[in-house]
Amino acid sequence: MTRPDSFIDRSADLCQHTHAPQGSPRCLLSISDHMVPEIDFSSLEVGHLKGSCKPDISSPFLMNQVLVVVVVVVVVVVVVVVVVAVYEEEEFKPFKQWCTWFEEGRTSLDDEPKSGRPKSSINEENTTRVDELIKCDRRMKIRKVALKLEIPKSMVHEIVRDTLGYQKVSARWVPKMFTEDNKLQRVEISQRLLLRCQQDNGDEDMTHIGVRPA
Repeated sequence: MTRPDSFIDRSADLCQHTHAPQGSPRCLLSISDHMVPEIDFSSLEVGHLKGSCKPDISSPFLMNQVLVVVVVVVVVVVVVVVVVAVYEEEEFKPFKQWCTWFEEGRTSLDDEPKSGRPKSSINEENTTRVDELIKCDRRMKIRKVALKLEIPKSMVHEIVRDTLGYQKVSARWVPKMFTEDNKLQRVEISQRLLLRCQQDNGDEDMTHIGVRPA
């Protein structure tokens, strides 16, 4: 064990030998080179190094780490059970699908690029099916048509209004675009009704209160 007095004297001699002021960085480096003993690592055995690196299971820090991991796992399990209990299994499927994707190595939350135009429900086949249903029952509602054909309600509405040209009059679907025969028939009926009104003015006495026809 080096005595404090001899250590101070030795450090002063080293500073004077290096011509450096006592307490300067150069003096401190000289002291560290001469006073710190060198360690021979060649004498250490590999087995000794391995044994010294073994974790201490009884360490409080390690026990705390294990406890934290266990608590996190329990919390995750409880959350999953609660979600499944509150929401139905069908609502839980997207969550499981995303978990599977993440396990496979996916890291992005954005939709993957798709080729081509997205599939639309407005096509010739659905248009024909909607037209047939309306012709069978002109009082059928759009919601019922959508349920029968299993296509979105908005798509059915677009097919009925824009593609087929139907509009609702007196709770029935009738063609919006009239043919020439339809137009001539409407004109003929209107002329007959107008002629009937001109020829028969009605019994004006019927409009007077308390007067009965003879």
